[in-house]
Amino acid sequence: MSHARRTLPLLAAAVLIMSLVLAGAVQAEPPPSAARYDPAAARSAGVAVAVTRRRIGEQTLIDASLPRFGSTPIDPVSEARRLLATSRDGGIVATTDSYGGRPGALSIATADGSLVRSELEGVLASAVAADGSWAATIDGAGRMWRVETEGGSATRLADGPFTAPIAFDPDGSLLTIAVSSVEAPASADLARVEPATGRVVRLTAGELLSGFSLLDAGGVAYFVSNPDGSTSVRSLGLGAGGEPLADLGAAAIHVSTSANGRQIAFERAGQGVFIQERGAGAARRISGGAIPRVSPDGSRVMVLAGGGTDILDLRGRRIAHMASPAVAWAGCGAGCDR
Repeated sequence: MSHARRTLPLLAAAVLIMSLVLAGAVQAEPPPSAARYDPAAARSAGVAVAVTRRRIGEQTLIDASLPRFGSTPIDPVSEARRLLATSRDGGIVATTDSYGGRPGALSIATADGSLVRSELEGVLASAVAADGSWAATIDGAGRMWRVETEGGSATRLADGPFTAPIAFDPDGSLLTIAVSSVEAPASADLARVEPATGRVVRLTAGELLSGFSLLDAGGVAYFVSNPDGSTSVRSLGLGAGGEPLADLGAAAIHVSTSANGRQIAFERAGQGVFIQERGAGAARRISGGAIPRVSPDGSRVMVLAGGGTDILDLRGRRIAHMASPAVAWAGCGAGCDR
């Protein structure tokens, strides 16, 4: 046998061995580290999350005091986004050290002040399961994880990439937005992920979604960024798929809906917050604030204002003000995971 003929099998074997080694390395990638803190330990470590539940009419809101990391002045928008999600009763909250793709742990805190921390590679979104036992979380690379509320251990559910928001459907599956890229998505579709298998099913195609809200009776309102710069609100599960709910016009961002889809709040860039009530004419401006979130019953709108949070009625009258920007309706977070 010539030298060349002997070399080829050796090269093939080397390539096969290297492939197996690399595959094993990928499979053996260690999970994110986790730690549990009792209330005293959390305070001592500077990671404590203090949660206050408040009643506004028939609605419950969560006012969170989040730990500071570094000396950078507080930016209200970034601070609001650090409060990722709450359980339906507000007894569990999911927060992050630094919103987005920057390094920062996920913290899951309970009402008594204890918490767990999972060292994910940045956090984009989270949602707390109905039974409170775990939180579905999207990290800064767009991967989806199951993070246990008891010990903080994380198991990867799906590679994605996905982006905010994420929410539990009533049947226990997860809804989120599947993107072509976290950094610069050319496509963004509503997607369903089965927690048991990681199977991903895209529910829309050919549209660029900026977000969604869960509606009553299993419906979903999703927000489409159109090529002409306008934003449309459409629904799934309330009749025909893609049924139009509203056209919000140009430069509409941070859209939020009530649970019945009748009240739609949004921010128009540089102009403040508007409310669109279906069947009640044109949208009207109610605040000079930012990032509106409609209460589940549609009676109140939460906005960032004055470095904190204003609670408004639908006419824009201020009912309450919280000094913290990290406030959410119970069962909601930055993306309002109703």
